[in-house]
Amino acid sequence: MTTALHPRTIADEAGADAPAPGRFRSIDSVRFLLDPRFRADPYPLYDRVRAHERVHHAAVAATLVSGYDECLTVLKDPHASSDESHTDLRFSAGRDGAGLLAEAPGRLIFRLAAMLDTGEDSGAFRAMSQELLISIDPPDHTRIRALASRAFTPKVVDQMRPHIESVAHRLLDGLEADGGAELLERYCYELPVIVICEMLGVPAGDHARFGAWVPDIVAGLDAAAVTSRRVRQRADAAAVAISAYLRELIDRRRADPDDRLLSGLIAAADGDDRLSEDELVAFAALLLLAGHETTANLMGNGLWQLWRHADQFHRWRTEPELRPRGVEELLRYDSPVQLAQRIPLEPIEVGGVHIASRRFVMLLLGAANRDPERFTHPERLDLARDEGPPISFGFGVHHCIGASLARAEGTIGLGVLFDRFPRLRVTLDRPRWRPNVIFRGLRELPVRWD
Repeated sequence: MTTALHPRTIADEAGADAPAPGRFRSIDSVRFLLDPRFRADPYPLYDRVRAHERVHHAAVAATLVSGYDECLTVLKDPHASSDESHTDLRFSAGRDGAGLLAEAPGRLIFRLAAMLDTGEDSGAFRAMSQELLISIDPPDHTRIRALASRAFTPKVVDQMRPHIESVAHRLLDGLEADGGAELLERYCYELPVIVICEMLGVPAGDHARFGAWVPDIVAGLDAAAVTSRRVRQRADAAAVAISAYLRELIDRRRADPDDRLLSGLIAAADGDDRLSEDELVAFAALLLLAGHETTANLMGNGLWQLWRHADQFHRWRTEPELRPRGVEELLRYDSPVQLAQRIPLEPIEVGGVHIASRRFVMLLLGAANRDPERFTHPERLDLARDEGPPISFGFGVHHCIGASLARAEGTIGLGVLFDRFPRLRVTLDRPRWRPNVIFRGLRELPVRWD
């Protein structure tokens, strides 16, 4: 029999701004995932969860997996589904919208905004979330990925590096005279949006529109959206807008193709197989969403952690040869994606623990990346660490298709920033984190270089 785990360390770490202690008492409820004290610094509780049980059956018919090898076992299992309709677990908000409850039977969409049947939206966001490549299984997943992945080969990404560097310099050219900036909005988010939009062939004049839509959809995809009706409504409105825009752009590119990715995807074929319009829209939307959020948080979280660790800040600035390996360490130390989910279609044994079919499995990627059984002194940030990759981009058939591009953007984006502004300093005393569970990122990152 297992015992409940009491996350007192959350309140200890959060300080005076934390909610009253004891609001979420046990990992068995999984409500701790929505606690602002947990989101401020999840790692102390991850350590306690992992030390308690690396594979923990919570009372709500969900299983928490926190060990590196255990997460890898699930991610590699061919019978572990990403289609959340295969589970009987359902999450919903409490009456005040502030809690996280679970009930069965019913259909789960862990992206809670899509799960709630509020009757207040058009259904566009719900439809988009269910059609994303990360939400579907083989054989459809295999077919779509095979047609689309040719745009993200190492050779293609290497050819993009000069252009990514050019975009980074162009953005910093517009900021240099100011002597400082709020870097998240003005650089970390701008860089990946511009790169992805240019890859797809979105006209330059429309880039800002995606910069406004994408954060609303990303916020809706996150589990924390259950606590905010406004977030769900904005996500649905953004999904309507982005879907309509992409369909119009697809029509234009069918009639007048160019040399960009969207035209290539329209023309991509494997025998008689081509991507449908719905598949094209979903894939383009995924590139915009995932490419935007993961890279922005990689750079923002990475810069903040470098600033907190003066020795590593100095090494990043003075040893550019370490930067490719250093990006892997930044991904491990404070992962931009903290949580993944799978539903075993057949019973599976993970770390000696039996997991029944159709049980909802939460993979705590942030915990796995700090697993002392996998990484030496995982609490230390070490840019020279060479112990294999983190699992921040997943693994197996659902390994992030744009991972190589995100790594390139992170390496180049932070590298250009430090090379341009060797006197750069972060002027943030205490970080504020966005109220997300799956995606981890700062609310702001003010810097000076004058």
